[in-house]
Parts: sequence; C-alpha cells; structure tokens
Amino acid sequence: MSNKPLISYFNESLNQFSTQLFIAGKELNSEAIHDFRVAYKQLDSIVAFLNYSLTDKDISSIQNWLQQLNTIYRKGGKARNYNVVLKIGTQLKIWEILPKTEIELLAKSKIHQEAFYQAVNNFKLPRKQIITAQIKQLEQNKNTPSLITSFIDQNIHHAILILEQNPSEEWHKARKLIKHSFLLLEGLKNNKPLLFSDQLQILCGILEHDLGKWHDYIVFTKVLQKLSIETDQLFEDIFTLVKNETEQYQQKISVRIPLLKELANSMD
Repeated sequence: MSNKPLISYFNESLNQFSTQLFIAGKELNSEAIHDFRVAYKQLDSIVAFLNYSLTDKDISSIQNWLQQLNTIYRKGGKARNYNVVLKIGTQLKIWEILPKTEIELLAKSKIHQEAFYQAVNNFKLPRKQIITAQIKQLEQNKNTPSLITSFIDQNIHHAILILEQNPSEEWHKARKLIKHSFLLLEGLKNNKPLLFSDQLQILCGILEHDLGKWHDYIVFTKVLQKLSIETDQLFEDIFTLVKNETEQYQQKISVRIPLLKELANSMD
C-alpha cells in the first residue's frame, strides 16, 4: 500500500473541513451545522490517527488548534441534539399532543444555533501548514501503511470489547472507534490495506449508522426528561414509545456484534 492515497485523503478532508467551516460562519441553519459536523468527524478520524502515529512533541504543535475545534464541535453538538429531538418528535407525532414542548424546544434550538454560529465566527482558522506539516511526516514514513493497519485493527477490537462487555449506555464510545475506522477505510477506497475486507468495511458502516440512530433516541429521552411535560402519565407513555424504538436498534446492533468479531478476528 502506497502512502499517497492516505495523504491525498487527509488533504481532501482538510480542504472539505475548511469549506464547511466557512459556510457555517455564513449560514445560520441546521443543515450547515450538520455538514460542519460531518466534515469535523472526517478530520477527527485523521487527528486520531495522528495521535496514534506521531510523537507527543509533534502532536503538541496542533493541540491548541484541536482544543478550539473541539469547543466549536461541542456547541454544534448541542444545537444538533435539539434538531434531532424535534425530528424524532415529528416522526413519532409527539408534537401533536405536546405542542407547547415543541415550541420550547424550537426556542432552545435557536439559542444553541446562535451560540454555534458565534463560536465559528470567532474562530480563526490557522494556516494549513500547522497540520499539513504533520501529514507530510507520514507521507515520508515507510511505516505509515502498517501504522494505519494497526490503528484500524486496534479500533475495531476495542469497539468489540466495549459492545460485548459494557452496558449499552457506553456504546457511544464504540461508535466513535468504528466511525474512525470506517471513515479511513472509506477514504482509502480501493487503496485500503488488503487485510481489511469489503465485508468488514460495509459492516462498520451499518453498525456506525445503527449506533447513531440508537444514540439519537437516548438523546431524545434525556432532553425530554429535563423539560416540563404536562402530566407524568403522558411522559410515561412517550417514554415507553421511545424505549421501544431504542430497544429495536439495540437488538439490531447486538445480533451484528458476533459477525464483527468474526470478521475482525479473520484479520489477525
């Protein structure tokens, strides 16, 4: 495996992030927040690999930049959570019986969108050399292909451990690990390490999607618990409905864990 596809993917992701950051600073809406977060996660998969493969000294040069980016991402996450809650409530026709709660959520969503918009506009994107210098090191390192292989392998096995041994409340950590692996494999496309099969890549994509949907319902429940619902019985009825949706995704994820383990072990 050549270093060039990996470096090309890294540079494309960095350019895409810069573009979405610019758009997010111009447009105050949920779509701009979503696109920013997608681009951030792509960049985050690269940063995770940099943390894995470079020395502490090399990483320290971009640490401050990463902390600022993470602050913006978290603000975008709060806005996104309210958008998710509003969307699920619409799908389940909950706002037909809780119109007051919908208005309360829309108002909170607007506040968090504005906070995100302000944070983006206060952020000064540094010169790309800050991170491209680190990427350049990987391009020149003959061990980069084996590093990317061991990084993805470690992520997938760690995710399996979390999914098997931890309560579902911890599954969001596994999703991040699987997301990093999937994005890197997707970015490398036909140039991914031969060790990783197409089946594994496809399964990572499915699991990442289902874990995301499962987490959306967890977020929905937590947000509603903080709001004043008209009656306790009404909340219990809604909670039961959402719990059923959550458990369906938990079941879909659980039945796929053995296959993920089988495919991952076949790499060893």
